[in-house]
Amino acid sequence: MALYLVLGCPALLLLGAFLLRRWPTPPPALRRHLPDVYLEGNIGAGKSTLATALASTGNYDVYQEPIEEWRGTGGVNFLAALMNDYAANAYLFQVLVLGTLCNRMRCARRTSRMRIFERSARCAVDVFSEHAHAVGAISRMEMVTLRVLRDATRPAHPVVYLYVRIEPEEARRRTQRRGRPEESQLPHYFFARLHRRLDDWLLRAEYSERRNEVVVLDGTLSPEDLLAAALEALERVCLYAA
Repeated sequence: MALYLVLGCPALLLLGAFLLRRWPTPPPALRRHLPDVYLEGNIGAGKSTLATALASTGNYDVYQEPIEEWRGTGGVNFLAALMNDYAANAYLFQVLVLGTLCNRMRCARRTSRMRIFERSARCAVDVFSEHAHAVGAISRMEMVTLRVLRDATRPAHPVVYLYVRIEPEEARRRTQRRGRPEESQLPHYFFARLHRRLDDWLLRAEYSERRNEVVVLDGTLSPEDLLAAALEALERVCLYAA
């Protein structure tokens, strides 16, 4: 009130105009920031099928797991090399995975649509690399290096995880039906250990992603019902971000 009496209404209008120029209203893209979404789950859980279905709606920018790069970078099939000699090639494979996942994120343009990524760098390290370390295929020094690389690529803002969860035996059956030659000899215990690490990372209180939302999707649903469940979850995410 005192300021109004001293300056008068015209002066206040000029002051307001100055403040608007000094601190402009942020553009809509900055005012409404949609979180990135990551599809997570065991090998054979149905992530790729769900990612393809989400992309087909035309409402999301979907980036699938770069598995073809893992099978053919520099003329080398890193995935086959991993399966042929897990102990010798686990670290090199995980470095390649981190590099390709980070490059995928770097090249992903941010538009008005939500970005959905199949598999995160965090999962690559906290699940797959940690498993390799636990069985002696990755040394302590190598594991420390992978964790540093993981932290260097950590998103600056919270994300949302859609966890497509199925039991290990079903994951193994689906993987065998899929028929990728590199995956044909994976034993049941491999799926069981990954399943346990995924649950520990995403669901257990002591390891959970406390700053990020985790939505569990029933991986035993039909592809159509799984898509419907995912769309419902994504709609809620958009509403909360508005």
